Formats: sequence, structure tokens, C-alpha cells
Amino acid sequence: MVQLRRCLRPSGPTGFRLEGLPVQREHLTSIAVIGPNARVAQIMGGGSAQVNAHYAITPFEGIVAQVGDHVSVRYEEGCTNFRLLPLLDVGQLLAATQGNEHGMAVEYFNSSDLAGTPVYKETKATSELIWFEDFPQGVNREKFSLRATARFTPQESGSYTFGLVSTGRSRLSIDGREVIDNWTQQTRSAEYFGMGSTEVQAVVTLEAGHQYLLTLEFARAEAVPLAAVRLGCLPPVRADELERAAALAASSDVAIVCVGFGGDWQSEGFDRPDMELPGKQNTLVERVAAANPRTIVLLNTGSPITMPWLDKVAAVLQAWYPGQECGNGIADVLFGDTNPSGKLPQTFPVRLEDNPAYLNFPGENGKVYYGEGLFIGYRYYDKKQIAPLFPFGFGLSYTTFDYDTLRLSARQIGQTKERQTLGTSSTTNTDMHHSHTWSSTCWQYLRYGLVGGANTLMDLLMLNVLLWGFPTNNVLVLVVYNSVAYSCGAVSSFFLNKYWTFRRKQRTTLREVVRFAIILALEILYSNGLVWLAGKALQPLIANPTLWGDASKLVAVAIGAVLSYAFMRFWIFAGRSQDRPKQQKTHQ
Repeated sequence: MVQLRRCLRPSGPTGFRLEGLPVQREHLTSIAVIGPNARVAQIMGGGSAQVNAHYAITPFEGIVAQVGDHVSVRYEEGCTNFRLLPLLDVGQLLAATQGNEHGMAVEYFNSSDLAGTPVYKETKATSELIWFEDFPQGVNREKFSLRATARFTPQESGSYTFGLVSTGRSRLSIDGREVIDNWTQQTRSAEYFGMGSTEVQAVVTLEAGHQYLLTLEFARAEAVPLAAVRLGCLPPVRADELERAAALAASSDVAIVCVGFGGDWQSEGFDRPDMELPGKQNTLVERVAAANPRTIVLLNTGSPITMPWLDKVAAVLQAWYPGQECGNGIADVLFGDTNPSGKLPQTFPVRLEDNPAYLNFPGENGKVYYGEGLFIGYRYYDKKQIAPLFPFGFGLSYTTFDYDTLRLSARQIGQTKERQTLGTSSTTNTDMHHSHTWSSTCWQYLRYGLVGGANTLMDLLMLNVLLWGFPTNNVLVLVVYNSVAYSCGAVSSFFLNKYWTFRRKQRTTLREVVRFAIILALEILYSNGLVWLAGKALQPLIANPTLWGDASKLVAVAIGAVLSYAFMRFWIFAGRSQDRPKQQKTHQ
């Protein structure tokens, strides 16, 4: 199960800005996790995109699990981003007037005014009830009403905002007192595919720990094919939420702001009115960024948004709606265990007015003319020479690439199908400045040390074979022996380090061979210089050339190991071992 959950973690967040990423957790003492999406797992869009996941990891939970107990992780919401009031927390609801079952007790009546005896009873673990085709047994799907009751115990005292949306008539009472009347008069809205009412709200003052009886009544509208009622509730919101968020950011090493949409904003049957983040989310990001320059913005959106704060934050990751392992996957990218490898499937314009459909949508008289024709997406921006915020295919990662061995298949670029020209190039990972974890780096050092030991044994073995077969005490001859022995050890070291220490799986390139030859020549000069100096300083040992050669060789290997590692890691094999980069051929 653990392995399955790890496989489910998203690896496709798109990197818009990556300054200060990945976060080095060993250098942190405190993290501020801020925003309306921090403790909510926004894992899917709304409507038909929704399923009932048996678990979901929030960004806050994923970050806490990553850093452990040695880093303080604190949270502030900062602002809200709901379109409709959030559904009631079922954990705070007890069904009916007695018992310990969580949810709402629902009684169905085959009448439009709750008259008669209930024909069916059940308990629902949600405060949103929707019926398409499957109705409880015995319920008249064309004409029915219901009464749902639950005991609600608030966790804090203050002003609670309740909201009702329905496709028929609905009303809400608390302890027998009607607080929302959506029964006698309704206003049509875009909710429930244009068949629902606007959300009617009421503010009620409640005391923490006191139990209140909620009574929701609903009657189906016979003229619409869908039956639905939704009860939302917003707990008390502090007036100084933005100030508290900024203060928390200022007192933390890093501030991570989780903003975006939920399924109620991005669903079916309606369109967003603009490209702005709802509520005070833009203000929240700007306040936090002003308080802490190490601000990282995590976006849960399914489409482009404006980013007026883009140049004020250190990093921006587009996480989309990443599924059940949402928080763990985001934390993997934040702390460098996974490379942000997503690329934009669409163009992000700077503003709504730059969009190709702006002049034609929403149309007139219920009709939309697709006036952009073929010039949709990136074609429009190229044709009109409009610079987007982020182009189609954009996405930064924790590495850089070199392109070399560029070739064309013909001397001239063909203009017809008979003379098509193919361009190829080799793409190689060249970035080494990010390390994932101390443990992975230590294992790399250990592997290099073992390879160095094997290299030294090969080197000394070859040197001793030469001295045994062709003994000499001439320093110049010993320099030649040393060069041959050093080269044998270096060649074996080259392949062992490439395929084991640094985990480079692609075939050896000409560039690597040339760089290795340059470094080998420099190391031989350096090693022979030490041999020469050792020969002058250890002249009494010249009578025992084997002992003298071994002593000078050990000195050379010990000092050169550090330099050799640096050259191999940062120049010859310029690529992160943990990423296990692949060399690819690019065709155009």
C-alpha cells in the first residue's frame, strides 16, 4: 500500500519561478504554511469530475510529514476562496435528535409540503443532497419533499454564516427558529446547470460547545429534471486574517502560500467571469511576499490566472488538481525529492483581453461565434505578436540542458514533402548545483570513495608490475611508469564513476571523452610532479624503488582524490546523479 501511494504522487507540477527551490530542510527552523488551500486537498474539479476519494493529503500534511519534528510548521488561513459557503463538517454533525451516528437524518414524503407519513428514512454523510436517476425506494421522483435533521456543535463562539442553494424550495431552521427562507421566493442562478437558486445566506451567533438542532426542509420543483439542495456553513472569520498571515510569514524562514480555486469555481455548466483569483488571495500573496522575500506560491487552478505579484515572490509552482496524494506530491517537489517536470498544456495570457476568444465570448442571444478560426491557443499569440505570461509548453525544472551535435539531414531546407529536412541534436543534463538530501549525497561520496580505492589498487598494481618486470631507480623512467599506471587506474575509474557513482545511464559521449582526456593529462602532470618532488626529498629510499613509488603514489592519490571528484562531478559528468538524467535526441 505504501508503494502504491508513492506511485500515485504527482510529479507534474509546473515550475513558473524556482528561486530558492528546492528548499533545503536541514537549514530550516520554521515554515509558514498560509492560504485557503493549505489545509484543504484540492484534488479535482467540480461536477462530473468529482469522485469520493477514501483519503486525500493536504499540502500542510505533506509538508509536516516531510520536515519532521525538528522544523516548526505553523498555519494561517489568511483569507477564504469559496464560491459557495463550504459544506458542513460532518464530524460536527450528529444525525436526528438522538444517537451518535454522524451525518443528517433524512425523511422523505410523497408530497410537496412534507404532509403525511415518511415513506423512507436514511442518514446522509453530507450536507449536499443530489438526485439524478436513483431515488430511494418508494419515493415519488416526480413529487416529493424531505426533512433533514442534525445536531450541530460549534467548536468556537462567534458569527456563523449559513447558506442554502436548491433546485426547488428550501428553508433552514435552528432550534425551531427559521433563519433562511428560500421557500416562498427564489432567484434563479447558474448553480446546478442553471436550474438552481442563488445562495441565500443568514448570519447566526452561536456558542462553542452548545448543541443546536438544524432542520433543513426541501420540496422538489416539478419543472426541472434535477433535484438538489445544498447547506453550507462558514465558521467565524477573524477581521485581522491578512495581518496574522503576514506576521507569521515575517517570523518564519520560508513562507509557502497555497492559493487557487476549488471544485465550486471550476466545474461544468458555467464559466469564470475573469482570470482573477477569487476573494483576497492576490492581496494575501502580496502581503506575505512583502513580509518574507522567501515566499513560495503554490497554485491549485485548472486554467490561467493573472499574477500581479509574480515579480515579488521567490517561486511559483502550478500544482493543478493533483489527486489524492496532493500534499505528499507537492512536498516532494518543494524539498527536491522530485523534479517539477510539468509543461504547460495551454498558453497563460497576461490578461483576459489577450485571450483569442475575448471578442467573441460570451456571444449574443445564447450563441457564440468562434471568430478566432484556426488561430486558437499559441497560434493566436504568434500571429498577433502578443507576449504571453507563460507560453504553451513552458515549465522550469531543477536542471538545465546542453544541446550539441546539431545536424541537418540536407544542405538545404526543403519546401515540399519530397524535400523535408530533419534536424537532430543531443540533449544532456548539465546542472549540478542542487542536491536532494544529505543522505543521497553521502551515499554518492561513499561510492566515489570505493571507486577511488579500486582505482588506487589498480594503479599500485600496475606500477608494481612494471617495477618488478623492469626494475629501475631512474626518476624519469619512474615517471613514465607512473603515467602508465595512473592512466590504467583512471580509465577504470572513469567508467565506474560514470555508471555507478553518478548514475549516468546513457552511452559515453565524445565531449565526456575529450574532457576526461584533458583532466587525465593534468592529473598525470600533477602526479608526476609529486613523484619528482618525492624523489628529490626521499633520495635515501631510491634504493628501494617499489617502496619509494608506492609512498609517492599514495600521496598523489590522497591529494588528487578531492580534485578528481570535483572535476568529474561538476564538469565531465555535469548532471545530477539523483535525477538519473537521460540523453535524448531532439528531432525538429
